[in-house]
Amino acid sequence: MYIHLDRSSSTPLWQQIVTGIIQKIHSQKLNPNDQLTPTRVLAQELNVSRSTVQLAYDELLARGYVSTSRRGGTKVISSDQYVASTPHQSEPPFALPVRPHFDEAEKQMEHWLSANEFHEKLDIDFRHQEPAIDEHFQNIWKRSLMKALQHLDMKDWGYSSPHGLWEVRSEIRQYLSVERGINVEEDQMVLTGARSKPLT
Repeated sequence: MYIHLDRSSSTPLWQQIVTGIIQKIHSQKLNPNDQLTPTRVLAQELNVSRSTVQLAYDELLARGYVSTSRRGGTKVISSDQYVASTPHQSEPPFALPVRPHFDEAEKQMEHWLSANEFHEKLDIDFRHQEPAIDEHFQNIWKRSLMKALQHLDMKDWGYSSPHGLWEVRSEIRQYLSVERGINVEEDQMVLTGARSKPLT
């Protein structure tokens, strides 16, 4: 599979590979169910490291252009299974969300802990921290989201049971049975978002 790489460009090679493959998909040079060249072979053809090609394939998977399996390799998926993003050369920097009053609240928490004579004995620190939203985190969530969306039924787009998701209650039932020795059925459970809701 020929992909032009400009080694003098400031755009990383893996991103050029992503753009090249997306262009082939949009121009129908790659069709649904077409298998992409294995990473090791494509790395040799393009004279790049295998990790560079693997990074490009991971990005295509995260964007929903391809699917992967151990037996079938990496294949282009049907256009009705993904929302195609336009090819681009560089990703915009990820901006942290605005957090009004958060910094002030964090300072107050720090002050409270420093004034508390028992704070050194605390086993768990409940202070607010920055969420892990680095690039690796985003790629994992994008892949997980696309995988989940591909298996959704129409009923999954509506409201769930007021007792809570059946799958979650099933996992809780199994946990209670194995870890706690408590036998309970799913229809005996009610999942709530807070402690006060069941009391009202």
